[in-house]
Amino acid sequence: MPADTLLQRLFLDAQEEFLKAIDHVPNPGRGGAIGSLNPASWTVAHLASTHDAWINVFCAEDDPEPWIDAWYEANGDRNAPPTDDTLPAYGDVRASFERVAENAARWVEHASWEELLRPAALPPEAGAWAGTRRAYLVARAVAHIYIHAGELSVLASLMAADDLGLPGDLQHSSPPTAEDDPSVPVIAALLRDAFVEMRRIAVVTPTPAVEGAMDRLNPVSHTVVHVLQREDRFWSQVAQGNEPNAALAKLAEGASAEPKPLPWGDCLDALDGVEWAVSPWLGTVTPQVGATPMKWRDDSSYAAQMARSATHLLAHAGEIQAHASLYGVQSIGQPGPLARVSEVLAGMPS
Repeated sequence: MPADTLLQRLFLDAQEEFLKAIDHVPNPGRGGAIGSLNPASWTVAHLASTHDAWINVFCAEDDPEPWIDAWYEANGDRNAPPTDDTLPAYGDVRASFERVAENAARWVEHASWEELLRPAALPPEAGAWAGTRRAYLVARAVAHIYIHAGELSVLASLMAADDLGLPGDLQHSSPPTAEDDPSVPVIAALLRDAFVEMRRIAVVTPTPAVEGAMDRLNPVSHTVVHVLQREDRFWSQVAQGNEPNAALAKLAEGASAEPKPLPWGDCLDALDGVEWAVSPWLGTVTPQVGATPMKWRDDSSYAAQMARSATHLLAHAGEIQAHASLYGVQSIGQPGPLARVSEVLAGMPS
Protein backbone atom coordinates (compact mmCIF):
# COMPACT_ATOMS: atom_id res chain seq x y z
CA MET A 1 0.00 0.00 0.00
CA PRO A 2 1.50 3.40 -0.93
CA ALA A 3 2.56 5.88 1.77
CA ASP A 4 1.49 3.69 4.70
CA THR A 5 3.32 5.63 7.43
CA LEU A 6 2.66 9.08 8.80
CA LEU A 7 6.20 10.22 7.91
CA GLN A 8 5.63 9.37 4.25
CA ARG A 9 2.23 11.07 4.15
CA LEU A 10 3.62 14.18 5.85
CA PHE A 11 6.37 14.33 3.23
CA LEU A 12 3.76 14.36 0.45
CA ASP A 13 1.89 17.16 2.21
CA ALA A 14 5.07 19.18 2.67
CA GLN A 15 5.90 19.07 -1.03
CA GLU A 16 2.39 20.17 -1.98
CA GLU A 17 2.49 23.03 0.51
CA PHE A 18 5.82 24.26 -0.81
CA LEU A 19 4.39 24.49 -4.31
CA LYS A 20 1.58 26.60 -2.86
CA ALA A 21 4.16 28.78 -1.08
CA ILE A 22 6.02 29.30 -4.38
CA ASP A 23 2.82 30.36 -6.13
CA HIS A 24 1.74 32.57 -3.22
CA VAL A 25 4.59 35.05 -3.72
CA PRO A 26 3.17 37.95 -5.78
CA ASN A 27 4.96 38.90 -8.95
CA PRO A 28 6.83 41.93 -7.48
CA GLY A 29 8.48 39.55 -5.00
CA ARG A 30 9.71 37.14 -7.66
CA GLY A 31 12.58 39.28 -8.88
CA GLY A 32 15.73 40.36 -7.07
CA ALA A 33 16.42 40.66 -3.37
CA ILE A 34 14.13 42.68 -1.12
CA GLY A 35 16.22 44.19 1.63
CA SER A 36 18.32 41.47 3.22
CA LEU A 37 15.87 38.68 2.35
CA ASN A 38 17.07 36.08 -0.11
CA PRO A 39 15.49 36.46 -3.56
CA ALA A 40 12.52 34.11 -3.80
CA SER A 41 13.86 32.33 -6.89
CA TRP A 42 17.16 31.61 -5.10
CA THR A 43 15.29 30.22 -2.08
CA VAL A 44 13.30 27.89 -4.33
CA ALA A 45 16.44 26.85 -6.23
CA HIS A 46 18.31 26.16 -2.98
CA LEU A 47 15.41 24.08 -1.70
CA ALA A 48 14.92 22.21 -4.97
CA SER A 49 18.62 21.40 -5.33
CA THR A 50 18.96 20.18 -1.75
CA HIS A 51 15.69 18.26 -1.88
CA ASP A 52 16.72 16.55 -5.09
CA ALA A 53 20.06 15.52 -3.60
CA TRP A 54 18.65 14.24 -0.31
CA ILE A 55 15.71 12.27 -1.69
CA ASN A 56 16.21 11.47 -5.36
CA VAL A 57 19.98 10.98 -5.35
CA PHE A 58 20.89 9.83 -1.83
CA CYS A 59 17.70 7.88 -1.04
CA ALA A 60 16.28 6.71 -4.38
CA GLU A 61 19.77 6.47 -5.95
CA ASP A 62 18.46 8.14 -9.09
CA ASP A 63 20.07 10.73 -11.34
CA PRO A 64 19.63 14.37 -10.31
CA GLU A 65 17.02 16.53 -12.02
CA PRO A 66 18.98 18.02 -14.95
CA TRP A 67 17.88 21.66 -14.73
CA ILE A 68 18.48 22.10 -11.02
CA ASP A 69 21.68 20.07 -11.21
CA ALA A 70 22.98 22.46 -13.87
CA TRP A 71 22.05 25.40 -11.62
CA TYR A 72 23.94 23.80 -8.75
CA GLU A 73 27.01 23.21 -10.91
CA ALA A 74 26.95 26.85 -12.03
CA ASN A 75 26.36 28.07 -8.49
CA GLY A 76 29.00 25.86 -6.95
CA ASP A 77 27.32 25.70 -3.55
CA ARG A 78 23.68 25.16 -2.63
CA ASN A 79 24.16 27.48 0.33
CA ALA A 80 26.23 30.20 -1.37
CA PRO A 81 24.74 33.72 -1.26
CA PRO A 82 22.88 34.58 -4.45
CA THR A 83 24.44 36.71 -7.14
CA ASP A 84 23.07 38.10 -10.39
CA ASP A 85 24.84 35.27 -12.22
CA THR A 86 23.23 32.51 -10.14
CA LEU A 87 19.71 33.92 -9.81
CA PRO A 88 17.34 31.72 -11.85
CA ALA A 89 14.11 32.76 -13.50
CA TYR A 90 11.15 32.11 -11.22
CA GLY A 91 9.18 30.06 -13.73
CA ASP A 92 12.17 27.87 -14.52
CA VAL A 93 12.98 27.08 -10.92
CA ARG A 94 9.34 26.42 -10.06
CA ALA A 95 9.08 23.93 -12.92
CA SER A 96 12.28 22.27 -11.76
CA PHE A 97 11.01 21.89 -8.19
CA GLU A 98 7.80 20.38 -9.51
CA ARG A 99 9.82 17.73 -11.38
CA VAL A 100 11.98 17.11 -8.31
CA ALA A 101 8.85 16.72 -6.17
CA GLU A 102 7.22 14.31 -8.61
CA ASN A 103 10.30 12.09 -8.62
CA ALA A 104 10.64 12.28 -4.83
CA ALA A 105 6.96 11.46 -4.25
CA ARG A 106 7.24 8.43 -6.50
CA TRP A 107 10.03 6.97 -4.38
CA VAL A 108 8.87 8.04 -0.91
CA GLU A 109 5.27 6.98 -1.49
CA HIS A 110 6.24 3.41 -2.39
CA ALA A 111 9.23 2.82 -0.09
CA SER A 112 8.77 0.25 2.65
CA TRP A 113 9.65 1.12 6.24
CA GLU A 114 12.55 -1.32 5.97
CA GLU A 115 13.86 0.62 2.97
CA LEU A 116 13.51 3.89 4.88
CA LEU A 117 15.63 2.50 7.71
CA ARG A 118 18.50 1.60 5.38
CA PRO A 119 21.50 3.94 5.15
CA ALA A 120 21.29 6.57 2.44
CA ALA A 121 23.71 6.33 -0.50
CA LEU A 122 25.78 9.32 0.57
CA PRO A 123 28.99 10.31 -1.24
CA PRO A 124 32.40 9.49 0.29
CA GLU A 125 32.84 13.09 1.45
CA ALA A 126 29.68 12.90 3.60
CA GLY A 127 31.78 12.89 6.77
CA ALA A 128 29.56 13.02 9.88
CA TRP A 129 26.54 12.24 7.71
CA ALA A 130 27.91 8.77 6.87
CA GLY A 131 25.44 6.05 7.82
CA THR A 132 22.47 8.43 7.88
CA ARG A 133 19.22 6.56 7.45
CA ARG A 134 16.90 7.43 4.62
CA ALA A 135 14.05 8.09 7.05
CA TYR A 136 16.18 10.85 8.60
CA LEU A 137 16.60 12.55 5.21
CA VAL A 138 12.84 12.31 4.62
CA ALA A 139 12.15 13.92 8.02
CA ARG A 140 14.86 16.52 7.39
CA ALA A 141 13.36 17.31 3.99
CA VAL A 142 9.99 17.99 5.65
CA ALA A 143 11.62 20.33 8.17
CA HIS A 144 13.65 22.08 5.47
CA ILE A 145 10.57 22.66 3.32
CA TYR A 146 8.61 24.27 6.14
CA ILE A 147 11.49 26.50 7.21
CA HIS A 148 11.72 27.90 3.69
CA ALA A 149 7.96 28.01 3.20
CA GLY A 150 7.89 30.26 6.27
CA GLU A 151 10.58 32.40 4.68
CA LEU A 152 8.57 32.75 1.45
CA SER A 153 5.48 33.66 3.48
CA VAL A 154 7.33 36.68 4.91
CA LEU A 155 8.29 37.85 1.45
CA ALA A 156 4.69 37.40 0.28
CA SER A 157 3.38 39.37 3.28
CA LEU A 158 5.70 42.26 2.47
CA MET A 159 4.14 42.25 -1.00
CA ALA A 160 0.68 42.59 0.65
CA ALA A 161 -0.37 38.97 0.05
CA ASP A 162 -2.86 37.35 2.42
CA ASP A 163 -1.70 34.88 5.06
CA LEU A 164 -0.71 31.57 3.45
CA GLY A 165 -2.05 29.58 6.41
CA LEU A 166 0.93 27.28 6.93
CA PRO A 167 1.20 24.38 7.50
CA GLY A 168 -1.84 23.98 5.23
CA ASP A 169 -4.59 21.38 5.19
CA LEU A 170 -2.22 18.38 5.39
CA GLN A 171 -4.79 16.20 3.69
CA HIS A 172 -2.49 13.18 3.48
CA SER A 173 -1.32 13.24 7.09
CA SER A 174 -4.31 14.54 9.08
CA PRO A 175 -6.38 11.29 9.23
CA PRO A 176 -5.94 8.99 12.25
CA THR A 177 -2.78 6.90 12.41
CA ALA A 178 -2.63 3.15 12.84
CA GLU A 179 -1.63 1.55 16.14
CA ASP A 180 1.34 -0.11 14.44
CA ASP A 181 2.68 2.89 12.49
CA PRO A 182 6.45 2.64 13.11
CA SER A 183 7.09 6.26 12.13
CA VAL A 184 5.10 7.76 15.02
CA PRO A 185 8.10 8.09 17.39
CA VAL A 186 9.97 9.85 14.57
CA ILE A 187 7.15 12.38 14.19
CA ALA A 188 7.10 12.95 17.96
CA ALA A 189 10.88 13.51 17.82
CA LEU A 190 10.44 15.94 14.93
CA LEU A 191 8.06 17.97 17.10
CA ARG A 192 10.67 18.03 19.88
CA ASP A 193 13.26 19.22 17.37
CA ALA A 194 10.83 21.87 16.13
CA PHE A 195 10.75 23.30 19.66
CA VAL A 196 14.54 23.46 19.52
CA GLU A 197 14.42 25.37 16.24
CA MET A 198 11.88 27.82 17.63
CA ARG A 199 14.06 28.59 20.63
CA ARG A 200 17.27 28.81 18.57
CA ILE A 201 15.83 31.62 16.49
CA ALA A 202 13.83 33.26 19.30
CA VAL A 203 16.90 33.98 21.40
CA VAL A 204 18.66 35.86 18.58
CA THR A 205 15.64 37.83 17.37
CA PRO A 206 16.23 41.59 17.67
CA THR A 207 13.87 43.93 19.47
CA PRO A 208 12.36 45.58 16.34
CA ALA A 209 11.20 42.17 15.09
CA VAL A 210 9.92 41.19 18.54
CA GLU A 211 7.86 44.37 18.69
CA GLY A 212 6.71 44.33 15.07
CA ALA A 213 8.31 47.52 13.83
CA MET A 214 7.88 46.56 10.18
CA ASP A 215 4.51 47.04 8.50
CA ARG A 216 2.65 43.89 7.41
CA LEU A 217 4.71 41.56 9.66
CA ASN A 218 3.34 40.33 12.98
CA PRO A 219 5.42 40.98 16.11
CA VAL A 220 7.52 37.89 16.84
CA SER A 221 6.31 38.00 20.44
CA HIS A 222 2.75 37.56 19.16
CA THR A 223 3.85 34.69 16.90
CA VAL A 224 5.54 32.81 19.74
CA VAL A 225 2.45 33.04 21.94
CA HIS A 226 0.28 32.00 19.00
CA VAL A 227 2.20 28.74 18.42
CA LEU A 228 2.59 27.93 22.12
CA GLN A 229 -1.13 28.10 22.83
CA ARG A 230 -1.72 25.07 20.61
CA GLU A 231 1.21 23.07 22.01
CA ASP A 232 0.31 23.72 25.64
CA ARG A 233 -3.34 22.86 25.07
CA PHE A 234 -2.78 19.69 23.03
CA TRP A 235 0.31 18.08 24.56
CA SER A 236 0.31 19.36 28.14
CA GLN A 237 -3.34 19.91 29.02
CA VAL A 238 -5.20 17.35 26.86
CA ALA A 239 -2.57 14.61 26.53
CA GLN A 240 -1.16 14.82 30.09
CA GLY A 241 -3.92 16.46 32.11
CA ASN A 242 -1.74 19.37 33.25
CA GLU A 243 -2.96 22.83 34.19
CA PRO A 244 -2.44 25.58 31.60
CA ASN A 245 1.05 27.07 31.60
CA ALA A 246 0.71 30.09 33.92
CA ALA A 247 3.12 32.38 32.03
CA LEU A 248 1.44 31.60 28.72
CA ALA A 249 -2.06 32.07 30.16
CA LYS A 250 -1.08 35.53 31.44
CA LEU A 251 0.33 36.49 28.03
CA ALA A 252 -2.82 35.26 26.30
CA GLU A 253 -4.91 37.50 28.55
CA GLY A 254 -2.91 40.48 27.34
CA ALA A 255 -3.21 39.49 23.68
CA SER A 256 -5.86 40.86 21.37
CA ALA A 257 -7.45 40.02 18.04
CA GLU A 258 -5.09 42.54 16.44
CA PRO A 259 -1.47 41.29 16.79
CA LYS A 260 0.50 43.45 19.18
CA PRO A 261 3.86 43.13 20.97
CA LEU A 262 3.94 41.19 24.22
CA PRO A 263 6.59 41.14 27.01
CA TRP A 264 9.47 39.25 25.44
CA GLY A 265 11.03 37.87 28.60
CA ASP A 266 7.68 36.37 29.55
CA CYS A 267 7.35 34.90 26.04
CA LEU A 268 10.72 33.15 26.38
CA ASP A 269 9.76 31.88 29.84
CA ALA A 270 6.54 30.49 28.38
CA LEU A 271 8.46 28.84 25.54
CA ASP A 272 10.76 27.13 28.02
CA GLY A 273 7.90 26.15 30.29
CA VAL A 274 5.79 24.59 27.54
CA GLU A 275 8.77 22.74 26.09
CA TRP A 276 9.76 21.38 29.51
CA ALA A 277 6.20 20.12 30.05
CA VAL A 278 5.79 18.63 26.59
CA SER A 279 9.16 17.32 25.38
CA PRO A 280 9.72 14.52 27.94
CA TRP A 281 6.23 13.18 27.29
CA LEU A 282 6.77 13.28 23.53
CA GLY A 283 9.86 11.17 24.06
CA THR A 284 7.67 8.36 25.40
CA VAL A 285 5.08 8.35 22.61
CA THR A 286 4.47 4.93 21.04
CA PRO A 287 2.50 4.09 17.90
CA GLN A 288 -0.36 2.99 20.15
CA VAL A 289 -0.42 6.34 21.98
CA GLY A 290 -0.14 8.11 18.63
CA ALA A 291 -3.36 6.43 17.51
CA THR A 292 -5.32 8.03 20.38
CA PRO A 293 -8.33 9.79 18.82
CA MET A 294 -8.21 13.58 18.68
CA LYS A 295 -10.69 15.90 17.01
CA TRP A 296 -9.36 18.40 14.50
CA ARG A 297 -12.09 19.53 12.08
CA ASP A 298 -12.59 15.86 11.15
CA ASP A 299 -11.43 12.78 13.02
CA SER A 300 -7.69 12.69 13.65
CA SER A 301 -5.26 11.24 16.19
CA TYR A 302 -2.48 12.33 18.51
CA ALA A 303 0.29 11.46 16.05
CA ALA A 304 -1.37 13.18 13.11
CA GLN A 305 -1.72 16.33 15.19
CA MET A 306 1.91 16.05 16.30
CA ALA A 307 2.79 16.23 12.61
CA ARG A 308 0.70 19.39 12.29
CA SER A 309 2.29 20.87 15.42
CA ALA A 310 5.83 20.13 14.16
CA THR A 311 5.24 21.73 10.76
CA HIS A 312 3.44 24.69 12.36
CA LEU A 313 6.40 25.39 14.64
CA LEU A 314 8.92 24.92 11.83
CA ALA A 315 7.04 27.24 9.46
CA HIS A 316 6.94 29.96 12.10
CA ALA A 317 10.61 29.39 12.96
CA GLY A 318 11.43 29.99 9.29
CA GLU A 319 9.20 33.04 9.30
CA ILE A 320 10.97 34.45 12.37
CA GLN A 321 14.39 33.79 10.82
CA ALA A 322 13.36 35.75 7.71
CA HIS A 323 11.89 38.54 9.83
CA ALA A 324 15.06 38.75 11.92
CA SER A 325 17.21 38.84 8.79
CA LEU A 326 15.56 42.12 7.82
CA TYR A 327 17.34 43.59 10.84
CA GLY A 328 20.72 42.09 10.00
CA VAL A 329 20.58 38.75 11.85
CA GLN A 330 22.61 36.14 9.98
CA SER A 331 21.13 32.74 9.17
CA ILE A 332 21.41 30.23 12.02
CA GLY A 333 21.25 27.31 9.58
CA GLN A 334 17.74 25.97 10.00
CA PRO A 335 16.92 23.25 10.46
CA GLY A 336 19.69 22.28 12.83
CA PRO A 337 20.85 18.68 13.27
CA LEU A 338 17.42 17.32 14.33
CA ALA A 339 19.20 15.44 17.09
CA ARG A 340 16.04 13.89 18.52
CA VAL A 341 15.02 12.43 15.16
CA SER A 342 18.53 11.01 14.80
CA GLU A 343 18.40 9.53 18.29
CA VAL A 344 15.05 7.82 17.73
CA LEU A 345 16.10 6.37 14.38
CA ALA A 346 19.41 5.17 15.80
CA GLY A 347 17.46 3.08 18.29
CA MET A 348 15.42 1.32 15.62
CA PRO A 349 16.62 -2.05 14.29
CA SER A 350 17.74 -2.04 10.67
